[in-house]
Amino acid sequence: MTVTTRKNCYCYTCDKYFHYLGINRHRSMHRDRKEDCIIMYTHGDTKTFRFSKLQVASNDEVERRFI
Repeated sequence: MTVTTRKNCYCYTCDKYFHYLGINRHRSMHRDRKEDCIIMYTHGDTKTFRFSKLQVASNDEVERRFI
């Protein structure tokens, strides 16, 4: 496998290019901030992520999951 240094992925929200190995971490940054984002991946497929509609679980719900 050949690793490239080209940044082929593009985030329309931030107007920045990213390496294909780093774009998922960038997408999770938008998720953590609860921001919607549009990302074009290496082969041209464009995905829209609606993180602003996610609901935050309360502490009671989180504690019940781990009991």
